[in-house]
Amino acid sequence: MISFLLMSFLDSMFDTALPAIATALVLVLILANIAANRLTSNILRQLDEIDFDGNTIAEYYELIPFVKKINQQRREIDVQIASLENRTGTIEVITDNMREGLLLIDKAEIVLFANKSAAEIFHESSSGMAGKSFLYVCRDIEFQRSVKQCLSGSSTELTFKLDNRIYNIYFSPVYFGKEINGGAILFFDSTERHKAEQQRKEFSANVSHELKTPLTSIYALAEIIEKGIAKKEDVKGFAGKITIQAQRLISTIEDIIRLSEFDEGKVTCDFSEFNLYELAESVIEVLREKATEKNITISIDGIQANLNANKRMIDELMYNLIDNAIKYNREGGSVSVSIASENGYRKIIITDTGIGIPLEHRIRIFERFYRVEGSRSKKTGGTGLGLSIVKHITEHHGGKIELESTPGTGTTVVCWLAHN
Repeated sequence: MISFLLMSFLDSMFDTALPAIATALVLVLILANIAANRLTSNILRQLDEIDFDGNTIAEYYELIPFVKKINQQRREIDVQIASLENRTGTIEVITDNMREGLLLIDKAEIVLFANKSAAEIFHESSSGMAGKSFLYVCRDIEFQRSVKQCLSGSSTELTFKLDNRIYNIYFSPVYFGKEINGGAILFFDSTERHKAEQQRKEFSANVSHELKTPLTSIYALAEIIEKGIAKKEDVKGFAGKITIQAQRLISTIEDIIRLSEFDEGKVTCDFSEFNLYELAESVIEVLREKATEKNITISIDGIQANLNANKRMIDELMYNLIDNAIKYNREGGSVSVSIASENGYRKIIITDTGIGIPLEHRIRIFERFYRVEGSRSKKTGGTGLGLSIVKHITEHHGGKIELESTPGTGTTVVCWLAHN
C-alpha cells in the first residue's frame, strides 16, 4: 500500500515537472546551437582571414602549425611550378628552333603537339594542329599506313614528297610502361640532298659524255692515220682536228678540276688590289678579234674602280661572260661592258643583243654542263661549265650573279663582287 502511494506521488511529480524539463531542454539546445554557430563562424573567419602570402598568423594558436605547413607546401609547389614552366619554356624554344619537324600523337591518332617546322610543312599553325585527328592533317595513304604501324609498335621510315619538297620521315612508338601510349614523328627535309645526288648523277653522266666525244674523234682520226687510209694531203687536216679535240678535252678537264677545287674549298684567296676597268679592257682586247669575225662591236663604260680580289679569277669570270656574249650573239650585234660601284660592291654588267635565254632555262643556266636547246654550245666549242665557274667565282668573292634575258632580244648579266 505504501509502495503504491509512493509511485502515485512520483508519477504526479513527474507529470508536473515534465513540461518544465522539456522547456529547459529546448532552451539549452537553442543556446547550444547559437553558441556553436558563433564559435564555428569565428573559427571559419580566422581561416578566411589567414594571409598565406604575408606574415599574418591566425589568432588561434591551434591553427599556427596548420598555417605554417600550408605555407611550406605552397612554397614547394611554387618552386615546382616555376621549374616546370622553365623546363616547358626551354623545350618549346628548342623544338620551335628545330629545322626538323616534330609531331606527337596519341594512340587515337590525335595530334598532341606540333613544333613550328612541322606546322609549316602542312601550312598550319602549331596551335591549329593540336587536338585534331592526324587524318585531317595528312590524308596520304602511305603516311597513314606508317602511322598505324608506329602505333602498333613498329618503328618505320618513309620518304615523302609534298609541295616539291622531299622529306625523310621517322615514326617511333612511345611507350608508357609496356603499353603504347602514342607516337613521335620526325621530319627531315632532304630536298637539297636529293638534288645534290641527282646533280652528281647528271654530272657523272655528262662528264663521261663530254670526255668520250673528243676522245672518240681523236681515236678515229688517229686510227685512220695509223692504218694509212688517209691521203697524205689529208693528214695535216686530220692532225689539226686531233689538236682541236685534244684542246677541247684539256679545257673540259681543267674546268672540272677548277669546279672540284671550289667544291672542296681548296681555292686559295690570293687577293690583291687592281683596277677592274683596266682588267675589263684587257679582256676585251683579247676577244676583239673573235668579235670582229662576227661583225660584233664591243664597248666599255663606267668608272675606274679598284677591286681587292683574285685577279686571275676575275679575269676568267669576265672572259667567260664576254666570250658567251659574243658566241651567242647575232651577226652584226653588240656587246657592252660596264663597271659600276654600289653599296660596297663592284658591279660588272655585260649586255648583248644575242639569242636570249627562255624563262624556263634561266634557273638552271648556271648548272654544270647545262645547255639551252638551240644554244649551239657544242658547235661553238663550249664545255657547258663556263657559267658554273662564273657563279662559283662570284660566290667565292662574297657576291652574287643576276641574269635578265629576253629570247630574240638579248641578255644582261650582272656580277656583284664584294670590295674588301
